[in-house]
Amino acid sequence: MRVVADANVLYSRTLRDWLFLLLLDTGGHLFTVHYTEDILAETIARIREKNVDLDGAAMTTLCDRIRASMTSRIDDYPALPDSPLADKKDRHVHAAASAAGVQMLITQDKGFLTLPDEITDELTYEILTPDAFFVQVDDWVPDMVRAITEKQHLYWTGRSVTNLATALKSAGCPDFGERVAEHLRVLFC
Repeated sequence: MRVVADANVLYSRTLRDWLFLLLLDTGGHLFTVHYTEDILAETIARIREKNVDLDGAAMTTLCDRIRASMTSRIDDYPALPDSPLADKKDRHVHAAASAAGVQMLITQDKGFLTLPDEITDELTYEILTPDAFFVQVDDWVPDMVRAITEKQHLYWTGRSVTNLATALKSAGCPDFGERVAEHLRVLFC
């Protein structure tokens, strides 16, 4: 399955980590993640806004890591002035997803998530929140999600994230956060 992750997903360290760990651990056999330079530029701009004191080398390293974690870049897509989206700034995401033939767009953007059914039924891709996407992955490969949960728990123990499930809920993934909490109970209780 080919997916595009919107900038609002890639911006969040929590969501980005889970997306790329799931991609890496499934070896791209379950899904692949595609991006555009527009999406990456928006992601980096938002990270810069929140981290004004981050030096250039750190930003470059982060940008390189995000780019390297993706499966491929979508290079060519039309401007689509007749896009179904009211926000003109989001039209490039719709255009790229349509042109690249992806099956899913992972986004938290209300402009996409509140589109009426008569419009979404006509789209060539499905729109999912990160929460819905991660829950779906957990339905498909729960053992792999449990293994990643264990890795994440071991990595974050003693660092800034004290509770993976709470971090996921704060990032807009309450249902997946509950799934991760259950994996943690199985692993450590």
